[in-house]
Amino acid sequence: MKKHLTEFLALATGGPAKYTGKQIEPVHANLHISNPEFDAAIGDLKASLDNLKVPNLEQKELLAIVESTRPEIVTKR
Repeated sequence: MKKHLTEFLALATGGPAKYTGKQIEPVHANLHISNPEFDAAIGDLKASLDNLKVPNLEQKELLAIVESTRPEIVTKR
């Protein structure tokens, strides 16, 4: 998971990485991820970015990219 998340974030932010994972929606379909669980993951990512002192503008850009995946990941509304 760490490898795929790293590849996804690098690719989504314009990096040269190649994503070797599977399609997002089918992989998450049977996990029954809820909006509060997705929000918790976003919160963890935000806390990590804060801890690493990533500037706010870059944080907002990255979090917006991750947020755009919500419809493909959240299945339990």
